[in-house]
Amino acid sequence: MVLLAIVAITAVSIAYYVSQYDNLSVDVDKLQSTHSFPSPDTVKLRLVLELTNTGSGDLYVPPTTFDMHVDGVEAGPGKSEAVTVPGGGKAWTTAEVTVDRDIAPLAYLALVDIGRDKITLVGEAHVDVGLFTLDIPFEESFYMDI
Repeated sequence: MVLLAIVAITAVSIAYYVSQYDNLSVDVDKLQSTHSFPSPDTVKLRLVLELTNTGSGDLYVPPTTFDMHVDGVEAGPGKSEAVTVPGGGKAWTTAEVTVDRDIAPLAYLALVDIGRDKITLVGEAHVDVGLFTLDIPFEESFYMDI
């Protein structure tokens, strides 16, 4: 009976903790984000992500990996740094992606073509809660002029 109560309390605590991530929104800081051309065949995007927490508790966002899409075309993998977003506040993290013309030619062409591109990040944040690792899926889209 005691074990069942401990399991129930743990499950409720984890569910509550995960529900707090519903208070998190992500936007790209277009003024701080940059792009460069380290070689004629690659475009490197450095995206500064602004995370807003409308909840009351601090939220830890671990290092995250994701797949980036440009105008609906897969561009390649990326990663972002860990950050803690204070309750009722904001925090910033950096995500980097290198798009190679040989690996993702359509995404590369979309980026080097002058104009506005829809950038979509699709992935999972892996949050450690005690002995458990929770995989929290996300998808964020925004427009960027390159």
